[in-house]
Amino acid sequence: MRTRLAIAIVAVAVAAALGAWAMLALGPRLEAGDRPQVEETDRPPLSREEEAGRLLFEPYCGPCHGRTGDGFGINAPNLATEVPSLAPSTRVGAWSDARLLARIARGGGTSKQPPVCPAWGPRLTPRDIDSLVAFIRLLSSGRLDGRAAAAATVRGSR
Repeated sequence: MRTRLAIAIVAVAVAAALGAWAMLALGPRLEAGDRPQVEETDRPPLSREEEAGRLLFEPYCGPCHGRTGDGFGINAPNLATEVPSLAPSTRVGAWSDARLLARIARGGGTSKQPPVCPAWGPRLTPRDIDSLVAFIRLLSSGRLDGRAAAAATVRGSR
């Protein structure tokens, strides 16, 4: 019995050591003092409000609406109703800022559907919601073209 336990412990230790070695050997190659560089684009950086909105969009909106606002987030298949796209050519994309602000703050659905979209007003500040609207407008404008995703991609980490 003790022999089996000892073998199991050694096997786990070897597996952990191999995993750590693989991470170090196959990970990004940075020298001491190097800083990872963000891939550059030919577009200007996001405004502070847009960047704040992007950081809020990912955890609050992205799970259902998707990183690009296409309506295909990781939670979308689990919902009873279809998650709307935020593209400008869609119904939601054509909403006024005031209507979008109200939907984010109060949540909701249609009269025929349960309120699928959570009410984020109790959790987010009015400034946070303004930032979300600014980012959603940028996202749905087509001007972003993956810029937020590219900004999160670090060279050498692929």
